[in-house]
Parts: sequence; C-alpha cells; structure tokens
Amino acid sequence: MNYRTSHQIRTVADKLLWPEAEDVDGNVEELRGTSSVFDGPPPEIATAISHDAEIDRASSWIGDLIENGIQPQKIGGFVRSDKEMDRAEECVSEAGLAYTVLDDLVETTPGRVSIGTMHLAKGLEFRAVAVMACHDETLP
Repeated sequence: MNYRTSHQIRTVADKLLWPEAEDVDGNVEELRGTSSVFDGPPPEIATAISHDAEIDRASSWIGDLIENGIQPQKIGGFVRSDKEMDRAEECVSEAGLAYTVLDDLVETTPGRVSIGTMHLAKGLEFRAVAVMACHDETLP
C-alpha cells in the first residue's frame, strides 16, 4: 500500500521500473501490484530534442505554475546526479525565479524553488515536480 504517491503517478512509474528490486541485504521486493490510497492529476511527460528545448519547456511550465498560484517553495526540480545540476539551475533561472540547491539537510526555502538530485527528493513533498535530463545516457 502506497500512502505518499497518487495512483496516477505510481501507474506511470510502474512502467519505468523493473518488476522487483533487491536491497543491499539481498531482500527482494515485488514492485508491481502496489495500490495507492489517493488520486491526483496524471503526470505530464514532455520530450525535448535538445538541451535548450528542455530548458525552455521546463521553465515555461514552472512559469505557468506560478501564474496559477503555486508558490515557488512548493515546486521541485530534480536531476539524476550533480553532473546535470546545471539544467535545473538554468530552468529555474530562465523562469525568473530564485532557487535553493538541496543538500543533505534537505530544507526548502520560502519563496525559492528547490532543486537537487533525485536521491535527495526521496521523502519530500511538492505540489509540482519537474524531472529533467532523463535521457538514456543518464538514467539506468
């Protein structure tokens, strides 16, 4: 039973994951067949043909969120690793907003979009999240 992820997001994520996962202790967990306890809007998946097109698309999306009343601190921008952090920084800057780079303290800052690696996003909650740099050379 999943209490933190909407049915719509979990359904899309299930398509991206292996059917099972093994932790460092060798315990195997089935990933399919999980149920979510709440519904939400479906995730929007957008592709881009270039780095610049990705930045333009994501920054426009963030600008739309702000225009629709979502506060900056309720928005997250995440990439796979530190090597892609420039994309998250460019995206938020192009949207005309300030950002906070999450670190091991994972503290959000009022009035700023939070950006960081996917690893640091675990357990955090945002109203809207952009995941960038998800090409086949970045994600396993």
